[in-house]
Amino acid sequence: MRIPTFFPSPSVAALLAGLVLALPLAAQDPAIPAPTTHWHRIEIAGQRVGHSFTRLEHVRQGGELLLRYTESGSLNMGRLGASVEIETETTYVERLDGTLVQCTSVADMSNRETRTRVSFEGTTAHIATTTAGSTRETEREIPEETIGPMAGRRELVKNLGKAGTSFWLTTWVNDFGDAVDIDVQIGEPEDVTVGDGSTRRLVRVVKDMDGMPMKVVGWHDEDGLEWVASVKTSGIEIVTFLTTEEDALAEVEGDAADVPDVFAATMVFEPYHVPAARRVGRALVHVAGREGRIPMPIPESSAQRLVRSDAAASRELLFEIQTREPLPGHAGRRPASVEEVPEGVRVYLGANSSIQSDDPKILAKAQEIVGDEADAWAAAQKLEAWVENHVDQKGMDVAWASSLEVFEDRSGDCSEHAVLLAAMCRAAGIPCRVAMGSLYIGGTWAGHAWNQVWIDGEWYALDATLGMGHADAMRLTLGTMSLDDGAGSREFAGLAGNIGSLSIETLELGSGLGAVRPAEAHGRIVDGEYVDRLFGIRFDLPEGVPVVVKRPGGTISFDLLDTEPKNGDAPFDLRLRAYEAEADGSAPSFLPLDKGEKIQIDGRPAWFFARGDERGYVVLSGGNAFEFRFQDVDAGADEAAVEAVMASVDFDLAR
Repeated sequence: MRIPTFFPSPSVAALLAGLVLALPLAAQDPAIPAPTTHWHRIEIAGQRVGHSFTRLEHVRQGGELLLRYTESGSLNMGRLGASVEIETETTYVERLDGTLVQCTSVADMSNRETRTRVSFEGTTAHIATTTAGSTRETEREIPEETIGPMAGRRELVKNLGKAGTSFWLTTWVNDFGDAVDIDVQIGEPEDVTVGDGSTRRLVRVVKDMDGMPMKVVGWHDEDGLEWVASVKTSGIEIVTFLTTEEDALAEVEGDAADVPDVFAATMVFEPYHVPAARRVGRALVHVAGREGRIPMPIPESSAQRLVRSDAAASRELLFEIQTREPLPGHAGRRPASVEEVPEGVRVYLGANSSIQSDDPKILAKAQEIVGDEADAWAAAQKLEAWVENHVDQKGMDVAWASSLEVFEDRSGDCSEHAVLLAAMCRAAGIPCRVAMGSLYIGGTWAGHAWNQVWIDGEWYALDATLGMGHADAMRLTLGTMSLDDGAGSREFAGLAGNIGSLSIETLELGSGLGAVRPAEAHGRIVDGEYVDRLFGIRFDLPEGVPVVVKRPGGTISFDLLDTEPKNGDAPFDLRLRAYEAEADGSAPSFLPLDKGEKIQIDGRPAWFFARGDERGYVVLSGGNAFEFRFQDVDAGADEAAVEAVMASVDFDLAR
């Protein structure tokens, strides 16, 4: 099976949140500020990952003097060994009284640019978004008090000397496609280390964007110039430093292995490995905040039921998560029209600039796949299988792409699978939304995206990254998204507060008499045997073999047992791994079974490999592919010791 991996791909507004208020302002006539350009260095975990700059210019339009303010950012980050580059530039044009005239942006987070142009007429924003050669036009009503970034800065400077006070303003955020309320809190002066390593006395200002779980903290001098800004999101802290153009444009050193891995920062490690996670139908999961309170509410559903909570403190929750599929006779009918579904579900049938379900190519392909299949669940499963196969360039180097880009380019990670399946389902008349949260894999809970389809009044999960025709219970839904224009980035921003901010532990797997508690059944050494009731395996260990039972930690891993380097008394080194078998029960494709000799171990299908002083076995049992790898095996007694271990393997160990 393929390993699904996903770091939620935030808009640049989320990564560089606070640009609306956080970048420099020269102390000039508040009505007509002088043209300026300022550069910033961007760091994560103390490492340079990119730069940003802002430029203020005077322009004339029809004889009227206007302010044109441009903010641009470039980021290079790691995602499980892949390098992700994000480029963005946004330009605001506003009148001297702060009213907005126009906003344009270009963002490159995939293989193509997305361009947005917004023109403002009174309280109406006219939005045109172009991606993958397709342009979509929408309108949005905004509050009359919405102002541009330079007017926001004037308010900031006016209040800088009033420590302990706060004020509200409303400004347009292009990545959200909407006007956003911002609570600006003025703090006390502090000694702060700035970009050149020196210390300055600066005023601490906190910007709290309505609906966003993270706060942007900036440190300003008396003229309003911001020297340092920090935002924590998705388990990482992004810091910008005012600097010179030369320093800002200095090349980011190293490759993807050297730059900060933003995906790894969101990982949560289980105390114990979980067997055959994709086959788990029920799990009891304990969730807690890493630093106290759980930042954002975690949704409930018929598949994710809240069992217990400390409602007052919001620090610990207990969820029962189950795999759910429609019951016979309740698989729904398609296609569903907008009039046939409840008002709250209609948005999940509609097209937008991220999910282009009305594109002729997507419409035609969806119809080709489902044909005359009237059963909505069966049709959705067909579309899931098609998406899993169609996206054949699996990788982590695409930050975010629309469904049309994925349809044409066939590349991406789980988020790209999810937006394409959403588009295909909607094109086939099946309401579909994107779910985001954490998925268990290899000892970790990591950020992931999948889908939920609306069938006969209920939501049922599918996962096109895995393509198994259903979604297992080892996933915690943190939010669902329509990705509707003006809502997508805000929907994601609400999730960003919980991703990387939780601890998650599986307390129970299965139900009834078949239920097992990982804390009680996990692998251990007992009287010279390795016994693991959780994975259903035991075997003898020869004397003199120093064994380490492996626990999750560091990265995604499938190691259950490892021996220390061979010493004089040990006959071999041994590593035991347990991978998940494919949906049909076969071994994962990356295990080279064609190079092995087919045998049986304890009545299970197995393969034997021999090369030099290495001996290997792959055994299929209980939805797992167990890989035994023996090294430093000398002919004779050592080889006999290996055979004795494998002869003692017992897969009939009751949980």
